[in-house]
Amino acid sequence: VTQILRPRASGGRWLKRAITWAPIAGIGGVFLLFAAFEYGRSWTTYYSGGPESFWTFAMYRLTGYYVTALNNSSFLISRLPTPQGIPFFTLNFLWHFPVLDKMMHALFPTFDLLDTYFYTLDTGANAEFNNGGGLLAPAIDFGSYGVVTFWLLAGLISGWVYRQFKRGAAWGLCLYPMLFLGTLEVPRGLYLSGGRAVPPICFLLLSASLLEIRQNRSAGVAEPATPQFVPSVTTS
Repeated sequence: VTQILRPRASGGRWLKRAITWAPIAGIGGVFLLFAAFEYGRSWTTYYSGGPESFWTFAMYRLTGYYVTALNNSSFLISRLPTPQGIPFFTLNFLWHFPVLDKMMHALFPTFDLLDTYFYTLDTGANAEFNNGGGLLAPAIDFGSYGVVTFWLLAGLISGWVYRQFKRGAAWGLCLYPMLFLGTLEVPRGLYLSGGRAVPPICFLLLSASLLEIRQNRSAGVAEPATPQFVPSVTTS
């Protein structure tokens, strides 16, 4: 990203420094944004009367989402018969989309993890922090070999999309920002396979296809040849 956003000489040093420190500033920005939402969502309603300050509460709350997500996936592996053999975590959107959810219930009528998920957390974890975690989630679906295969394929796809992004190709420009966001969310859950991410992913795939067609057409149009002046030679 820094190579693509490399400032020009006329941009000054401030732009270069801003790009260099942007990741660190982003972490602080995420915390402030999270704290702002939690203030109205849970602090004023449930936790304002406790001994902790609001900022301490916000820090514990933010880190708690990620720490407990990793713990939840390990807890589910220890409590559930694994592998389930069903892509409940890896393709979770299938259980939430209209028509598709009924299809999955018809294909797997005895599969009840959707109903027992919160009950399982209640028996030994904290159902308030119910993120399943993304790093070990494929192991619940497909076992030890499945989780290795899943992340190997994910790494190959991520590498290809990143190379397309560096080249300025349509697929990379459209998909890499979304892929980067989903990678950051892996400790908390498989964001890219959830119901919220699928509609924008479909839109980005369509956008990338149309943009690639336009790029190919632009590359296929030959530039008109520049006429060259050939001096005439006269003989005496």
